[in-house]
Amino acid sequence: MKRQDRSKKKPKRVYRRRAEAGAWLTKDEVSRIVTTVEQHNVDQPERGERDRLIVRLTYRCGLRIGECLDIVPASFDRDGTLHVQRSKGSKPTVTTLEADLIAEVREYIAARDLAKDDLLFPISKQAFNWSFERYCEKAGIDRKKSNPHSLRHGFCQHMIRGGASITQLQRAVGHTSISSTGRYTEATNAEANEAMQRIFGTQG
Repeated sequence: MKRQDRSKKKPKRVYRRRAEAGAWLTKDEVSRIVTTVEQHNVDQPERGERDRLIVRLTYRCGLRIGECLDIVPASFDRDGTLHVQRSKGSKPTVTTLEADLIAEVREYIAARDLAKDDLLFPISKQAFNWSFERYCEKAGIDRKKSNPHSLRHGFCQHMIRGGASITQLQRAVGHTSISSTGRYTEATNAEANEAMQRIFGTQG
């Protein structure tokens, strides 16, 4: 399926669970979802490979699901750098992938003999949202996290907790306004305030 083919389809009105405020996946939960994808698709290996790679790329690059589903082989440089045209007016981003992930991408493209402008993942957002919710359910993930956007939230939280500055995170996810990025620091700020209350709040 070519990149432009997606826009020709009239989107269906379907229920979609939204990621709740503060709902982000831990690294362990992401790993559990990836494992569930593999186990759930033993009889459909191509689907399993597709959904596994969608989950890994969405999380690793902090993508919106629509941005991930628009990726084509031409989005990757030879050195494994992924160029993403962000949605919602966000700035384009450039992400260098780890060797194991880019190797998986290249194997996936070669196995399907994809042309440079073919979509890597010929599946609608609605269909993947539904599948992701099922994977989360089977993996024992809290229902409030059962939306692919919780992968993006997890990426942002792990960047901040790993020591990235808010401006570095802003560049990584393509936000035009730093105020949009600031919401991802709220959880860590709350934890800091809780710690300060424990330390100083009970002193006379």
